Parts: sequence; C-alpha cells; structure tokens
Amino acid sequence: MHPYINTYTEEEEEVDISKNDFNDFIQWLINDGIKPRKSKRLWRKTILNNLLNNEKMTLDNFHDFVIDREEQNKKAMKKQNIDTFDYSILINKVVNTTNGKQIIKNYKIVDSMIHLFFEEGNDLLIPKSKIQESFGK
Repeated sequence: MHPYINTYTEEEEEVDISKNDFNDFIQWLINDGIKPRKSKRLWRKTILNNLLNNEKMTLDNFHDFVIDREEQNKKAMKKQNIDTFDYSILINKVVNTTNGKQIIKNYKIVDSMIHLFFEEGNDLLIPKSKIQESFGK
C-alpha cells in the first residue's frame, strides 16, 4: 500500500494519507452529507488532488475527520474497558456512601448501571463508568 503524502507548507505539517485512510475519509464525508454531484470517481479524484495540493477547505475537513476518528476510538476503548471490568472485585470492599462507610455484599449489572447491595441492607444504583473510575482496572 502506497501512502499519499502531502506537505502542508503553511504550517509545515505533513499529511500522510494511506488508501484506507482516504477511503475512510471519503465515507466520513458521505456520512456528513457531502456527496458527488455527478461522478463518484471524479469526485474522489478531485478530493485527492485537493489534499495533495494543499486546498485549505479539504485539509480542514481531513483534520476534522482525523480528530473525529480519534474521539470515536477513545470512546470505543472506554466502552471496551467498562465491558471487560471484573466487578467481582467489589465484593467485601468498603465504600463511602451518603449513609457512611458500607461493605459491598453483592452486585447486579443492569444495562449501563450497576446495582450495589450492602451488608447493612442498603443498596445503590450507579453508572458502570463511575465504578471503574473509583476502583480502576
């Protein structure tokens, strides 16, 4: 696979675009509502030429695409971390609640929440992400 390389001279930034990145960028543009007027092949060639020739609007769109993709990857990683968290480590942990310190007796996962049951007979429903922040991995 040969990357498309572009030197963005104004800010001395090199834009390195692989074929896969370019195809993802095209799909991102289409998903964003930008579509070819006539020929999709000609439209793709025009976008590639605009990238290679430092066309500002196309470069701005490409940078937005890269930022959006990074944010999506971060969200996916965060979700994966939450989904793979071992909640059994919570059993017998002492936690501070509005009712003071309590010991977790059991838990139940309910969608994106976790229902904690305490030895003292109280219970608490909190987001899974809050558990992972508090107890780490």
